[in-house]
Amino acid sequence: MLKRTNPPVLFFLDASRPVAPDLLEKLHRDGKVIKTTTLSLPAHNLNMPERIRAFVFYRLMRKPKPHNSAPGQDAAGEERFEIYSLP
Repeated sequence: MLKRTNPPVLFFLDASRPVAPDLLEKLHRDGKVIKTTTLSLPAHNLNMPERIRAFVFYRLMRKPKPHNSAPGQDAAGEERFEIYSLP
């Protein structure tokens, strides 16, 4: 990079996650939307060590399961991102 240059800051906003109202206001006021994109995530099947760990952790230790996971595999889905450039 050249000396005395201020590159823009890129901010990736995940639309499925909660965001503070102040941050959203700043992004809409000062930021410029570069791109809106959707990321497709493949399904992930658990291998044997992961299944054993899940059994011990969730069944024997009685820990609460994450709300968005199905037994035996993680949920596949799409995530929508907005990319902002901030000065």
